[in-house]
Amino acid sequence: MKQDMTLEDYAAYRKAYLQKAREDFHMGKQEYKEEEDVPPEDSYLFFAKFRLIAAMMLFIGFLYCWYTKTPILGYSVSEVISMVEDDHYFTMLKDYLETEETNP
Repeated sequence: MKQDMTLEDYAAYRKAYLQKAREDFHMGKQEYKEEEDVPPEDSYLFFAKFRLIAAMMLFIGFLYCWYTKTPILGYSVSEVISMVEDDHYFTMLKDYLETEETNP
């Protein structure tokens, strides 16, 4: 508040300021831009839906190979099942990492 303003002058100034702000708000003088880079609200679900569909397709492909006795990359279905049960590739990765640690 300025020193030379009285309380009534300040009240009138604030009232005029608020009235102008309300007019600007109601008349639409303020411009709002929509942000173009903001993804839609459900975009976080896209990844989950994609993973679910990919898992279902892999499972259906596995079932097809199982029932038609088709090999998967040269492995029979029973070999694939045993690899998954034994964590075959995890064991290979673990062995590889252990050999890398000992041989820098």
